[in-house]
Amino acid sequence: MKDILKTIGFIGCGNMGGALIKKIAKNGAVYVYDSDEAKANACVKIYGTTRAISALELAQKCNAVVAAVKPQQLAELLSSIRDALADKVLISIAAGVTLTRLAELAPKARIIRVMPNTPVQVGEGAIAWTAAANVRAEERAAFVKLFSPCGLLFPLEEKLMDAFTALAGSGPAYVFTLINALAEGGVHEGLNKNDALRMTAQTFLGSARMLLELGEHPEVLKDRVTSPGGTTMAGLAALETGAVRSACIQAVAAARARAEELGK
Repeated sequence: MKDILKTIGFIGCGNMGGALIKKIAKNGAVYVYDSDEAKANACVKIYGTTRAISALELAQKCNAVVAAVKPQQLAELLSSIRDALADKVLISIAAGVTLTRLAELAPKARIIRVMPNTPVQVGEGAIAWTAAANVRAEERAAFVKLFSPCGLLFPLEEKLMDAFTALAGSGPAYVFTLINALAEGGVHEGLNKNDALRMTAQTFLGSARMLLELGEHPEVLKDRVTSPGGTTMAGLAALETGAVRSACIQAVAAARARAEELGK
């Protein structure tokens, strides 16, 4: 599968498909198809991709096909191209659709199931993936290389995909909520709202980068900011009074339960 990076095709150029194409198209030739011609044409114009005239033509031309359509559209799509997927890699980003179900829809393909989150738009996504047993080692390596410009990749057992969805898939919404809440705290103390939002976003960005690059536990990094009897300790005490930590744990648990329900 040396050519997987050169013959990748995306069926679906919507929000997530388009975000992935934006990063992946830089690595080589990318074919695209979307039933909405305007979306496909936009990818051609902006990212220099090649437009296929149909999903079938794309599947015939490409060694690897990314199905970037909604879960409810997947069965119809794969039934129309299943023969063209023989001995090829199918990469599905359809939420909740298991490897078993994908194998039923595309029995001749070698399947990788992927769950990206929205920060892939800026190359800072968290991307969980799991592969069927018949996916070759070189195909797995090529997939990782292909998707690495989109963010950090996390190979997972399939049974953990719902937990990932609850934490990282839904996570940007939690983070945006926290950023807005903290910025409103800044406004309460006299800051301009736009400035407060940018200050808070930069603080999240810098803190996350410190955690990833230094590799230290968040409690260690937190303690370095916290002086006895100081401002940070006063703020942390208020967060504990508001049960923020407990609320975050409950949010992930609730989202995981809902993901499990939707997958049935």
